[in-house]
Amino acid sequence: MCLIFAYYLLFTDLVLQTLYGTKRQIMISMLLVYAFYRGYRLYIGLRNDRKEKR
Repeated sequence: MCLIFAYYLLFTDLVLQTLYGTKRQIMISMLLVYAFYRGYRLYIGLRNDRKEKR
């Protein structure tokens, strides 16, 4: 979900009237970092789950 919202912020005029300039760039970077963090946590969880089943 974060990746989708970051995409729309990056490539469309969505919420342009309130988020513009540096605030917009910070929001996009925060969403991308959060999406990376959640993906990493999912990867670690799946890896640990696979190890427990062995």
